[in-house]
Amino acid sequence: MSGMLTVLAKNGKDKKNEIQVPKEVVVVGGGMAGMAAARRLVKSKTVNVHVYEARKDRYGGRIWTNRDLARGVRGVDVDIGGMFLNNKAKNNPLVKLAEEFELETRNAGSLQVRIFDGKDRKMYSGVNATDLYREAFQIIIKAMQNVHYKSDISMSRLASEAIQMAYEQSDEAKTAPLFPREILEPLIRSFPTVMLQNFSSKFYDIQTDFGWDTIIVDGIGALLDRIVSGSSGLEPPLKVQLNKVLRNIQVDDKRKKVIIRTTDKKQVLADAVVIALPLGVLKSDALWFEPRLPEKLTKALDEIGIGYSGKIIVGFDEAFWPQEVGTFTACSDTAKNGFLQTWFNAYRLSGNPYLHGNILGDEAKVWETKPETELKAAVLKVLGEMFGEDIVNARKVTSFVVSEWSTDEFVQGSVSYAKVGNTRDIWQTLQEPVCPYIYFAGAYTESIGHVDSLHGAYNSGIRAAEQILDNFCTKQAKSKSKKQPAKKPNVIKHNVTMRKDEL
Repeated sequence: MSGMLTVLAKNGKDKKNEIQVPKEVVVVGGGMAGMAAARRLVKSKTVNVHVYEARKDRYGGRIWTNRDLARGVRGVDVDIGGMFLNNKAKNNPLVKLAEEFELETRNAGSLQVRIFDGKDRKMYSGVNATDLYREAFQIIIKAMQNVHYKSDISMSRLASEAIQMAYEQSDEAKTAPLFPREILEPLIRSFPTVMLQNFSSKFYDIQTDFGWDTIIVDGIGALLDRIVSGSSGLEPPLKVQLNKVLRNIQVDDKRKKVIIRTTDKKQVLADAVVIALPLGVLKSDALWFEPRLPEKLTKALDEIGIGYSGKIIVGFDEAFWPQEVGTFTACSDTAKNGFLQTWFNAYRLSGNPYLHGNILGDEAKVWETKPETELKAAVLKVLGEMFGEDIVNARKVTSFVVSEWSTDEFVQGSVSYAKVGNTRDIWQTLQEPVCPYIYFAGAYTESIGHVDSLHGAYNSGIRAAEQILDNFCTKQAKSKSKKQPAKKPNVIKHNVTMRKDEL
């Protein structure tokens, strides 16, 4: 790789203050964040970009529309990872892109809550289900108003206090909620933010648990494919290299280059690199930076919460559940604490008899290591509790797939979030490049009040690309230079002190 556009940071006539705008960029990570960064850079027509993806057979990261699972399926049937777009997020760029690419989208449909106490089944549909969720959110919000400005506690603890306050205190005031505790409590405890360990109530946003209502019928992979291939014939496809597992990023200040080394014992030189790897991979220290990343940055990466979630896709020979319902919520002795409580009905959109079950929290990591027979038995038990054992047992399972995002070496955890004790400075740190060579993208750099989202990942990639195109590091260096005494011109160097023992 070669070619650079040189810009002088004017500080007298000192040529040592040359700052170089990247012309050759490597993007590490082929998920939504990495592809967004690469596409934005390519659109500028001034940067040559290569995307490195660790997997041998596909790009996409946690976006995986696996159409190889069965014949005749639609993408919505086999989205193993990311799937929903949040239409409550302000100006969600992915919703707009889906429209631009003319991809068919549908809403997730109505909600239905099914509760089984071992003897009786209770069902809430339509307006009743909406009222049930509204009541649950109101209980959480009311509790937040009492503690939000007093202290930062976990959403799990807040949920416990909220339930206690709603029922025990309201009994005396005779203002009990509309629904009994045995109905609302398991529903509240199924919220993702409650399931994630130490999720900060200080950063809680109701959109975290609400608003995921737009689905691309051909699968979220269709959206990413269009980003990779280009929205029109005027845009070239992105250059994606598979089976590129990174082992080392080395800054070479003398040559004003960054060296990217992969485990296949190859290396390339670039003017800049965008790190768009999952948070779990960065936390694992699988990638070695030379010199080390600034302590402030590594501390920020360490402090962000990382959690687990998984999905089970089960296909049957015939749909035995209400076909018009979009999402089922289950509450029982088996379906509890985030384990197989939320079920998405793909049949409603595709006509194929597929259900998607979700596992949240530490249970997701545990169940990825279980034998398929054990997990399948649990799935059929939960569905039997929801719809009746005889009805479920009369049907044949045709497909059964379990995600492995928690144990996947290229993911190592599927969600990032703000933990108790985190401050907004952490995200500001993650959004700033290690000038002038290393830039960061990923939902964990953008999402504060949300469990990380696809639109957060996309926005982070655009932001990293804009930093490169807008000469962020050049402007930052000039700003710092102006603050220095005139008689002592500032020589701009890499902002990490390099010790001999780190070379």
